[in-house]
Amino acid sequence: MRRFFLVTLSCVLVALAASAQIFAPIKWSTKLEMTSESEGEVKFSADIEEGWHLYGFNLPKGGPISTTIEFSTLDGAELIGDIIPSVEPIEKLDMIFQLNLSYWENNVSFTQKFKTTGDNGVKIAGTIKYMGCNDQTCLSPQKESFDLSHGAIANNTSSDTDANISTANAPTADNNWWAAVNVPAGENEPQSTADAPWWYIFILGFLGGLVALLTPCVWPMIPLTVSFFLKKNTSRSRSIT
Repeated sequence: MRRFFLVTLSCVLVALAASAQIFAPIKWSTKLEMTSESEGEVKFSADIEEGWHLYGFNLPKGGPISTTIEFSTLDGAELIGDIIPSVEPIEKLDMIFQLNLSYWENNVSFTQKFKTTGDNGVKIAGTIKYMGCNDQTCLSPQKESFDLSHGAIANNTSSDTDANISTANAPTADNNWWAAVNVPAGENEPQSTADAPWWYIFILGFLGGLVALLTPCVWPMIPLTVSFFLKKNTSRSRSIT
C-alpha cells in the first residue's frame, strides 16, 4: 500500500511539473529607438529554437496563419512604409500543409519605421500574431503583446488614439482565431457547495476519487495492489491453521 501511494504521488508531481513548464520555441523581444529628433523605429526580434520555423507574411488560404504585427495604439507617431525583415524568408513546399509557404528558420528581426507627430513623445502598442512548426508538430496560433513609449508621453498611461491600425503586411484573409467567445449568462457557471449537506459533499469526494483511479499512471498499480492483499490474506490464513 505504501508503494502504491508513493507511485501515485510521483505521477501527480510529474504531471504538475510538466504542466507548469511553458513550451515556447519562438520568443519575442521588442524595443523602440529614435534615429533622429523626428523619426524612429520599432524592432521586433524573434528568437527561434533550432528545428522550428516562423511562418511569413500573407500566406495562402488553407495553411497556417500568417505572421502579423498589428498596431492598436499610435500616440504621437505615424508609420512610415511597411515592416522590413532582416532576412528574406525561405519559400518552399511545406510537407505538413502541402502548400508553398514562406518562413524563417533562424533568428530574425522586423523593423517598422515611424515619424513623430507632436512634441510629447510617442507611445506605440499592439499585438504580434504568429504560428510556428517543426517537422513533426505545430504551435497553436499565438499572440504576443507589446507596449513601447518614448519621451514625456511615457509617463502618461492614458491613450487618445486607439485606431486599431494594421500594417500593410497583415494577411488579407479573414480569420476568427482570436474571436471572443460569448457565453450566455447562467450557462456553464460553477455551482457552489457551501450550503450543500455533508453527505452530498462526501459522495462528490468519493466519486472524484474513483475518477482519479482512471488516470493512466494508476492503472499498472491496480493489479499489483490486488495481488498484494490477496497474498497477505493467504499468508494470514496459513498462519492461523
